[in-house]
Amino acid sequence: MTDLHFGSYPFDDTDLKTIKLIEKLVKKYKVDFIAITGDLIWASSLNALEIFEELIKFLDTLEVEFAITLGNHDSERENLNYLIENFEEQDEKVKNEFKNSKELTKYKENYKNLKQYGRKELFNIIKKSKNHVKIENEFWSCDKFHYYVDRKNIRLVFLDTGSYDKYGFGLYEFLDFSSIDYLENVTKDKDSYVFCHIPFREYFDAKNKDLAVGNQDEEVCAGKINTGAFARLNFNTKTRAVYCGHDHENDFTAKYGNIILNYGRCGGYNTYGSLKRGGRIIDISGNKFKSFVVEDED
Repeated sequence: MTDLHFGSYPFDDTDLKTIKLIEKLVKKYKVDFIAITGDLIWASSLNALEIFEELIKFLDTLEVEFAITLGNHDSERENLNYLIENFEEQDEKVKNEFKNSKELTKYKENYKNLKQYGRKELFNIIKKSKNHVKIENEFWSCDKFHYYVDRKNIRLVFLDTGSYDKYGFGLYEFLDFSSIDYLENVTKDKDSYVFCHIPFREYFDAKNKDLAVGNQDEEVCAGKINTGAFARLNFNTKTRAVYCGHDHENDFTAKYGNIILNYGRCGGYNTYGSLKRGGRIIDISGNKFKSFVVEDED
């Protein structure tokens, strides 16, 4: 699952629709593990931490083991505050987003009185879950949190691709070298599948080379600086596939080098996008694996 974008608690009708979708997919496909690749909530919601906590409680009710990596919107309050405090310097697109969004307008009116939080606060909530995988090998790089889970002969790596570019090269963050070192180290000896939120820049290259199969109706919104993560995975590790979210109008798959790059399907009803909400089912059996997109039947 990816891009659930819960924005209310008590959950409103839109968020309840997302909950019903998750329940239906888990039941219909008898999933034994759920990987969520970021943007679970809107940090602009005034009670964002409460929403996140209640969402984790809901996921626990499914009685299925799950693992989470975070997206840019899960802990973006620092970035929102910067935009508000330097509002007159922003371009018209940003100003219009605040003007046209009731949630952002509320946030702008109240942000000085709101509790600030980051990824550590979110992972403290995750660690209280009874069905989230037990995290014993965590690695922090600045404010990014990485870990892996071993299942039989495979490794599932949850890579935090961060939020926004602090250096001004572009909008979204790019991977730092310590994160890439960690990623290379944990994927070099065992067949590995990487789950993250923001796509690598090679998704953009694969799409432009007409290698993508599936919906590809949105720009690949990767970090502007390529710090070499994909190259090191491709040439130095046993990584089989990468799964990301972030771009709601994309759900394509592309074989690029030795690795299959995949988008999930946006699952949240409280966000933009014209594709039917759904998810991606991943079937790993021995050294073989396949995946396919599934949609809400409503």
